[in-house]
Amino acid sequence: AVAGIYGSSSAPVVFAVTVGSKTAGHPYNGDGSGSAYFLNGVEAPAIKFSGADNVTSSTGYYYKFDQSNSSNSGHPLLFYYDAAKTTAFTTGVTTSGTAGNAGAHTTIAVTADTPNIVYYECTAHAYMGNVATAITTTIGTTAALKVPSGTTGQRPSGVAGQFRYSTTLGKFEGYTDAWGEIGGGAADLKLNSFTGNGSTVAYTLSSNPVEDNTLVYVDGVYQNKTGYAIVNNVLTFSEAPANSSAIEITAATIAPVEASTEFKISQFTGNGSTTAYTLSAQTPENNTNVYWDGVYQSKSNYSVSGTTLTFSTAPPNGVAVEVMAAHAVIVSVSTPDDNTVSTAKIVNSAVTTAKIADGSITSAKLGAGVGGAFNDFAIKTSAYTAVTRDQLIVNSSSTVTITLPASPAAGNVVFIKNAGTGTVTVGRNGSKINSQTQDGTLAADAAATLVFVDATIG
Repeated sequence: AVAGIYGSSSAPVVFAVTVGSKTAGHPYNGDGSGSAYFLNGVEAPAIKFSGADNVTSSTGYYYKFDQSNSSNSGHPLLFYYDAAKTTAFTTGVTTSGTAGNAGAHTTIAVTADTPNIVYYECTAHAYMGNVATAITTTIGTTAALKVPSGTTGQRPSGVAGQFRYSTTLGKFEGYTDAWGEIGGGAADLKLNSFTGNGSTVAYTLSSNPVEDNTLVYVDGVYQNKTGYAIVNNVLTFSEAPANSSAIEITAATIAPVEASTEFKISQFTGNGSTTAYTLSAQTPENNTNVYWDGVYQSKSNYSVSGTTLTFSTAPPNGVAVEVMAAHAVIVSVSTPDDNTVSTAKIVNSAVTTAKIADGSITSAKLGAGVGGAFNDFAIKTSAYTAVTRDQLIVNSSSTVTITLPASPAAGNVVFIKNAGTGTVTVGRNGSKINSQTQDGTLAADAAATLVFVDATIG
């Protein structure tokens, strides 16, 4: 059944719904209920709705499923994303009355937002209805959308806005001005193959690569970049490649910030008979460079499927086979982990006072001779070795030794106050005190501020 004419909310397209026994003509005969919906006397027809663009409030197409016939009793009709009724579709759907009674109906307003596939089914019984397709811009069902797929060699010429799945690369790809992976990735290596004729020097590439991102081989021999130049998508040799020479140009597009390229190396030794070798990881053929005893192998001499590289001719016995395969490495630039940024990675003079929290610098972080706050006062009742900027209150009835810092620098300072009744011995720790090579003492209630001047004075 096709319902392509316009029906307004006040005068919808009407389907008279009745319920009867399924026949062999029902698409779900043998599944679910033995009953079927009949629309205008037709058993469970497939319906084609027309939709609208939702520009105004009156642009919906309305379809009314009239269930006033008594045969509908116990069979209320609703819409679902799938025939098994996993999820109901309720947007723009209204119901009225009880199925089987006068005035009972279910009405759907089809707009641009209506899924292009819905199913009309009984809420109480399985598989009584059928599919209803809608000409809208919304893809329906809860399943997956299958897009066109094929190898890179099967790509169409391309129009901006197209997308497909590449079975060669194992990735979705889209077309703007060239085919490329959707969602980013590592550098895309594009292969360009030509045959020299002894006179042609300019060759048109499939992309606009940066010259430094190209590898060029003539008959398997690497060509130094001084031997050619690239402007836009044209590579020009300084001398024409010889007649019948095989020219291969691998051009890498620029990888986005969040990705880089890692080369995985697989190494083998030929035995004169084996043609198939298993790589360490799956990679597209265009992302491989293969060498026999250091000599580059043209991609026409081998193929790659999954992790298997197969040569057209087996590498000779004893030949070293090396395969370099480019793979994507995701580099997420975000907040560094704790304790991962070294001092060497901070630009000189990059840490300014604005980046330092007030009151966060301790005296221990200040260089010798640099002014600043003393350490907090500390109470000592037993022997202790001081550090520069210490302020010590000694409170003991016994003799207590406070040893000065070892190997002091000019400007180092220590304050000592004897608040106890015992004597405080000031250990010089290898340095002089007031030019004398002997320890000092502080009687009860005495105090001293000791500042290191130099090795002569102490």
